[in-house]
Amino acid sequence: MSRKLIIISACLVLSLALTASASTGAFTGPITTSGVLSVDLNGGPLSAACPTEGWNGSYSAPAFSADPYGVTWSPWGGPTNTYGDGIQLPNTNVSPNINGASITKAFGAITLTVSIPGTATQYAKVNGVASMNSRDRGNPTPNYTADNDIFRDLLFAGGSGSNVQGTNYLQVEASGLIAGASYQIALYSHDSSGAHTTNWTATAPTLGTWWGWWDPTDTTGSHFLAPADMQQITWTGGGATQAPAVFTITADSSGNIYAWGFGGSGSGQNSDTSYLNAIQIVPEPATMALLGLGGLALIRRKR
Repeated sequence: MSRKLIIISACLVLSLALTASASTGAFTGPITTSGVLSVDLNGGPLSAACPTEGWNGSYSAPAFSADPYGVTWSPWGGPTNTYGDGIQLPNTNVSPNINGASITKAFGAITLTVSIPGTATQYAKVNGVASMNSRDRGNPTPNYTADNDIFRDLLFAGGSGSNVQGTNYLQVEASGLIAGASYQIALYSHDSSGAHTTNWTATAPTLGTWWGWWDPTDTTGSHFLAPADMQQITWTGGGATQAPAVFTITADSSGNIYAWGFGGSGSGQNSDTSYLNAIQIVPEPATMALLGLGGLALIRRKR
C-alpha cells in the first residue's frame, strides 16, 4: 500500500470517529486540551447581576479567571457589569421580547452560529414566529460541580406541541476552521427546572415531511429513527449535571463543522425541548500529527 493511500485511509478513519449511541454519563470536568475554545451561553436578561464566567467562582474580580480545571470560559450573552459581553440572547422574559432564529458570534478566528433551521411550524412560537429562547435558572441545586455556571444558563428550542422527535432541533456551526482538518466539539445540555433528554449527533438531518432523522423504510417520512452516532444527555430535575456529548468531525471544504441537538427519548416519536448550555471546540491532535506526516511524505517524494 502506498504512503498516499495510507494517509488517505487514516483521514477516513478520523472523519468517521464518531461515538456510538450512548449516554454521556455524569459530568467530571470539561475538555482541558491546550487551545480549546470554551464558550458559556448566558441566557438571563441583561438587567440581572448574574455570573458570566462559566463557573461558580468570584465574578466581581478578576474577570474571566480560569475554572478549577484550568479552563477559561468566554461569555456569549450576559450583562457587562458581571463581565458578560452585553449581548441579549433570545428571551421571552424581557420587554420587549427578543426573537431569534439564529445567533452568531466570532471568538477570534472561529465563528459560532446556533440556529433553528428546520421547518418553522415545528418550533414553539415567540410573538407568532419560530424563535429560540433562553433562561437563567440561577445556581443549580444541589451544588453539583465546580462549573455550576455553565449549567445554570441555557438556550433552548421548544416544539410545536405535536411535532415528531428531532424536528425542533438546534444546529451548531463552527466556521473559520482549516478545511479537511479534524476538530472535537463538545455540547453541554442541562436545565435544573425539570427532567429532560437532549440528543446530539454529527449526522446531518434529511428531508422527510420535515427536516429531521427518518426511518428510510417509511415512505411517509414521518417516523423518527435515531442516527447511529447519537449521544444522549439525560438529567432529572434537581439531579446531577451530565457530561457533554463529544464528537470528532472533519471540517468541510469551506472550513465548517456542524452538530445537531434535539429533545426526546431517542427512540419514540414524541419530541421534547432541545437544550444547549455551552460549547467547546478543540483541534484534534491526531489530525495535526497526520497532516505533519503527510507533509513529510510529500517532501520526501519531491526529493
